[in-house]
Amino acid sequence: MYQGGTANATASILLSSNESSSRNVTLSVSERYERDKRQQFIQERVIVSWAKAKGIWHDNLDTIKGKELFAEGGEAKVFANDGDTNVIKILSTEYFITPQFALDRITLHNTLFPGAALKITGFGRNSKGEFQFLVEQPFIQGTPATQAEIDEFITKAGFIKSTKDRGNTFFNDDLYISDLHDENVIKTPNDNLIVIDADIRLNTPELNRNGKYEINNSIISSLSVNNIINNMTKQLNQQEESLRVPSTSSKMSNKEWAEAVKKRQAITKAYESNYMKNL
Repeated sequence: MYQGGTANATASILLSSNESSSRNVTLSVSERYERDKRQQFIQERVIVSWAKAKGIWHDNLDTIKGKELFAEGGEAKVFANDGDTNVIKILSTEYFITPQFALDRITLHNTLFPGAALKITGFGRNSKGEFQFLVEQPFIQGTPATQAEIDEFITKAGFIKSTKDRGNTFFNDDLYISDLHDENVIKTPNDNLIVIDADIRLNTPELNRNGKYEINNSIISSLSVNNIINNMTKQLNQQEESLRVPSTSSKMSNKEWAEAVKKRQAITKAYESNYMKNL
């Protein structure tokens, strides 16, 4: 159920995220931003303490030793050498404000697109002091897919193309996916499409796409970071084995993928109830 590696699952549990099916949408955009900025400070502090204790914290996370800068965008730097089967990404959380939203995005990406699953291996700050995730992802060989191919690929999986957003945005009752353009979707030599990057969110009312999920990240302020970590250690150790979810082969055909995504709607429902509510 927890996809994205043990570090993803552990960090998510420590952040004590909570979801419910009703949402109060009376907050203005500026009020939501201020709320999320407050949560950002608390969540980053929790992850920093835990990551340092686990030895997966990195200061000055701007480059990867021994790796060449392969590509760079607004949200990520990608590193790889010739012949590598995986790429290493330094992901910025700035776009999502809170680390929890970024962790959720990774889990949702891996649920829908396991052929290019992201595995968190560490956390850090760059030289500007910005919070970063360190992740690995399979290197997908192929060529950029056309927008027509992407549209057909995603709509067959039960998503509707949005007419209110830019042309690479899709949604259904559960999820909202954008940024599905030719640089983020690769067509393999076997003519299968693999999504290597996308903005995936639970479909909330504030997106104005008939969404129904409330995201209400909360940390019990009276608990110290050390207390949170100590309280979770025993539970996390027991969960280590169950967190290892096998990924689906990137050789899955487009038809098989579409059928799998429809089945994974049940996983999304379970994700909502188990991952969000019961922590």
